Amino acid sequence: MRAKTRMRRGRPAPARAVSQPHAPDERQAERAADVVGRGGSVADWSFSSVSPSAQIQRQEVVKEKTDEEKKKEALAKTAEAVAETPQAKALKDKVLADPLVKTVKDAVTSTPGIIATGAAAAGGVAALAATGKSLPFQPPEIPLDRITPGLSAKVTYEGPVNAPTFVGLTVTYKEQGPKGKKTPESDKIGIVFPTCVSRLIVMEPIPNRSSKTIGEPVGPRETLDVGIFAHQVLTTPGNRTAIMVTRGNNPEAGKPEDPGALKVYGFKDGVLSNLASIARGNGLGFGPRHFDIHPDKPWLLLSVERQSELHVYRLNDDGTLPRDALFIKNALADRANHGHAQMAGAIHVHPNGRFAYMTNRNSGTEEIGGRKVWKGGENNVAVFAIDQTTGEPTLIQNIEARTIHLRTFAIDPSGKLLIAASILPMAMRDGSTLPAALVVYRIGDDGKLTFARKYDVDTGRFMQFWTGIVTLP
Repeated sequence: MRAKTRMRRGRPAPARAVSQPHAPDERQAERAADVVGRGGSVADWSFSSVSPSAQIQRQEVVKEKTDEEKKKEALAKTAEAVAETPQAKALKDKVLADPLVKTVKDAVTSTPGIIATGAAAAGGVAALAATGKSLPFQPPEIPLDRITPGLSAKVTYEGPVNAPTFVGLTVTYKEQGPKGKKTPESDKIGIVFPTCVSRLIVMEPIPNRSSKTIGEPVGPRETLDVGIFAHQVLTTPGNRTAIMVTRGNNPEAGKPEDPGALKVYGFKDGVLSNLASIARGNGLGFGPRHFDIHPDKPWLLLSVERQSELHVYRLNDDGTLPRDALFIKNALADRANHGHAQMAGAIHVHPNGRFAYMTNRNSGTEEIGGRKVWKGGENNVAVFAIDQTTGEPTLIQNIEARTIHLRTFAIDPSGKLLIAASILPMAMRDGSTLPAALVVYRIGDDGKLTFARKYDVDTGRFMQFWTGIVTLP
């Protein structure tokens, strides 16, 4: 809304009286402010409805603000009002309580590292929603002084607030110097965590590594082919190309299948360019999810979600891929379990390059006695031995998950432990509920896994979406 004010030339207008506390106009303004502060609007009231003879609050003559100044002032006041709402306070609490956010201190106050973050910020942003529209502001900065002085977090989002297309969490550390001394910009450190990404973003190279800062996003110079349902993007050895996995979708409810593909981009000076789209056939019947690259050999190992398969490609010297895979292998203990609800998950190559690990997951349900329960299928970790001459993988083990839907896992840098995470609790046929969990396996010299222990996790309204293991100094 833009308010226009006409100034009378020549003789000044007679001064208006200043309203007194609890006067009708004052109470009306307070009620309107209260409604707006809670995120609502006053449909039957506007500035144009105020009589020219009405009392006003100020008598002094002030310089007319520009439209840009008015907009900034309005947004600042709106953000301040929203910061005091229960929803905004809940968002702050979610960020403060996130155990992964608490570990950020070590990354931003020392050597920057790769940190994984859960969906707490995204869930908190969704809680701000009153309608399906974008809000005209971003949530205020959240101080994290209770973790360490000088630490703060900023949640940003794009799209409808109740279904954001992007949610990012920027954690910043400001070096605490002597009182009254201003901290130079070079001592501020920031790490951005995209928690819900539906677009491809490249951050520019760090111009000065000693400053520990991240540059601005670098836009492509052409429209990129991003496929359907992107899951992962990773640069190849040599940083000449980047590969993005686009899964496609199964046919459902009369909607035809969407094709999957590997999108290969050129990568130079931080800018992406289209090179190739790699798929089996026309991409139908091909639903890739996640890949890893062998530490020593030019082999790309791809988990194909919708087909529960492992595909191996030879990586060309220039970082591109051939059209056809070298090997295609089944990942299931029993191929008869392959079906709509059966999916492959993440894949990781062991640090020694001799083995690959990949999850099989199934959280399909059926209704029994008015209760949705697990229908059955495979939830396990598939272990493959890799021929070091040809790259051919051989399935040597499928070890039970002891939980439902292992979406993600990580291998510790020593190669001795594998930790997998299931996303949600699941109701079982016997009336019990199997909780979400972190499952720890030991990795033997032969690559096979043995169960170590399971940690049940109360995920509440959220999911265990991704895991990573970071070596602390």
